[in-house]
Amino acid sequence: MVGDALRWPEDINKALLLFNRSDLEPVMMSVRTLDAQIENGTAKLEGDADVLTQLASTWVHFDLAFEILPGTVESVVSEDLNEFEVGAAPITHE
Repeated sequence: MVGDALRWPEDINKALLLFNRSDLEPVMMSVRTLDAQIENGTAKLEGDADVLTQLASTWVHFDLAFEILPGTVESVVSEDLNEFEVGAAPITHE
């Protein structure tokens, strides 16, 4: 577990979640859930668990095929071009 935790004043501190950074990686990769980490003792939750539920409700799940850099994923949409349009430039890896 993390030795030194950042502690806020008691009136602000609603929940405290303690874990090793390496134990968060399976959660970020959706291999394990944070709830499972808390249940098996890998992570420790002190305080109001509802705060964690509120935070989790804001997470966005991205498609693993999300195009991070333009042109890295081929377009599956057929282009309807007029006679003056040329469409997307092909990407070559030279």
